[in-house]
Amino acid sequence: MSWPYLGAFGLSLVVLCSCGTARPQPVPETSPEPTDRPIEPERGPVPLGPPTPLTVPTTPVLPAVIPGADPSGPGPATSDAPQAPAVSEVLTVEAALDAFLAGEAGLAEGYFAQTFGPERALAELEQALVTRTDASTLFGALPLFTGTSRWSSWLAGRALEKGCAETARVCRDAALAARAAERRGVTLAAADAAVLAAREADTVPKIVPARAGVVGVLLPLTGPQERFGLAARDALELAIAASGERVTLIYRDTAGDADKARAAALELVHTERVAAILGPVGRKETAEVAKIARFWEVPTIVLASAVGEAASAATIPPGAPSVAGLARGSVDPVVRARTSSTELAEATARTARTDLGLQRVAILHPDSDAGRELASAFQAELERLGGVIVRQVAYDPQAKDSDPAICALLQITACTKPTKKGPRPDFDALFLPGDAATVRRWVPKLAYWGIKPKRVPGQAGRVQLLGTSGWNQPTVIDRGEHLTDNAVFADVWSPDDEAAQDLQKRFYARFQRRPSAFQAEVWDAAGLLVAAVGEVGDGASADATKVAVDVRQAILGELGKPRSKLGVTGVIAVLPDGRGGSKIVPRAHFLTIQGEEIRARLSEDEERALRSGAPTPPEGETP
Repeated sequence: MSWPYLGAFGLSLVVLCSCGTARPQPVPETSPEPTDRPIEPERGPVPLGPPTPLTVPTTPVLPAVIPGADPSGPGPATSDAPQAPAVSEVLTVEAALDAFLAGEAGLAEGYFAQTFGPERALAELEQALVTRTDASTLFGALPLFTGTSRWSSWLAGRALEKGCAETARVCRDAALAARAAERRGVTLAAADAAVLAAREADTVPKIVPARAGVVGVLLPLTGPQERFGLAARDALELAIAASGERVTLIYRDTAGDADKARAAALELVHTERVAAILGPVGRKETAEVAKIARFWEVPTIVLASAVGEAASAATIPPGAPSVAGLARGSVDPVVRARTSSTELAEATARTARTDLGLQRVAILHPDSDAGRELASAFQAELERLGGVIVRQVAYDPQAKDSDPAICALLQITACTKPTKKGPRPDFDALFLPGDAATVRRWVPKLAYWGIKPKRVPGQAGRVQLLGTSGWNQPTVIDRGEHLTDNAVFADVWSPDDEAAQDLQKRFYARFQRRPSAFQAEVWDAAGLLVAAVGEVGDGASADATKVAVDVRQAILGELGKPRSKLGVTGVIAVLPDGRGGSKIVPRAHFLTIQGEEIRARLSEDEERALRSGAPTPPEGETP
């Protein structure tokens, strides 16, 4: 559009809205709610309400001469007397277009509906946008609508049609946007050509520059997942302080909502121009943010244990050039920081076969999606290594009676009460996924029915208990009969490690409490990202635009370098996750219980030697 008239358009909106106050700054309609936590993150703008039709004065009073306005163009005349209807219509159309291009589609749609009628409104608005704007203007408005409005594909298509004849930058970015948006009359042949040409030359900068040293943070600081967001923030800020790097954090609250996370990510990328993103936490929010990060090639370390498909098939049709493929580095822009429960279950299966030498294993798991997922992962890995799943039993987590499930494990048909001559387990170990409360409820009942835990290494006729990270709680310890002694379970960190002890000291000095395993993963993720951001630096150069764009590419390059570092969760590195994406890969830590403490587990031989001098736990009264 003709930008010298921007002042007139803004004043026209005041007249059209019949109010004396300034219009708020335009923002995406799905901006996140602000938070009022003690350490206040950056506040998002106030979300817009439903579209409000404009009230157009019958005889508008036009402003006086505007400096720089062209009397021969479609702008206002130099007189403050009432103008002819044709002139006033041009002025109000321009004002409505100004509102639209600032993100307030509702205002523009309302004006066109009132002026031209509901049936013609959409066509008139589209025609006005095509004839009165250029490609750069159309594409500049796209971030305000991407992923949240039907206008995203239309804007991308029109920018593509107009832009290829103007600048390669607009053509290439419009092509990518058209690929990602819904296809609404967009010819994709030109998009393919533009992307291929840009990829071949590798000289076309992104339309949105990045600010070096600025990191966006997406966390659920309010809502049902608030405790995870606040826990992550504590670990993040402690890691930043310990690193000594000069990094600016810009917080946005996702409230655990996928739509808010998507809108917040767009705002961080296009408005705040962050160099990288840390977060979010939940799987649904992460899936939405990952699409945006991969599309715009923004280095993003997510704090979820799953991301979704790394391939661009969700946003780019098969056969089209991958957006991520345009990055100079080989690492996927979205890096998963947390190890999933299924990965820990697989690690437990491996140590059961390779270190403990267990062959025949049974599984007792809750009848839930999470329980079935853990059981399936454990079974697949154990069988891959030559082990055998003797039996798998699912139980109702809400059921008060646990006897039927145990009888199913032992293949007892008359499930009344155990006898000394009753059937004994035909398996060497039992995989029991669940939290500490679940374990404490089940283990005594198992012993009552004759599934007696192996409380010291090498104890004959006993069943080795195997667990998950949910066991890593002090309440799992049985201080009576010591039924959980010698159990083996995996988690992402061991408090016994030297680096972990350093974190615990720092954490206790700052917050007067011990960090959780989740906070240990956040600490390592923050340290890895901040180190990469710090390596890139400010990148001062005469070509400021190119360098600003290269900031993100350089960070991706740093993350993708084949190197490892010592974190509190162990030796970590960014590696392929086997699913087409990238993740921070620590080593699994195996823990056990001895007496009244949870500690790092040694090898089977070392455990046997260590515990040989300890008194054998009492047998108790179980049959």
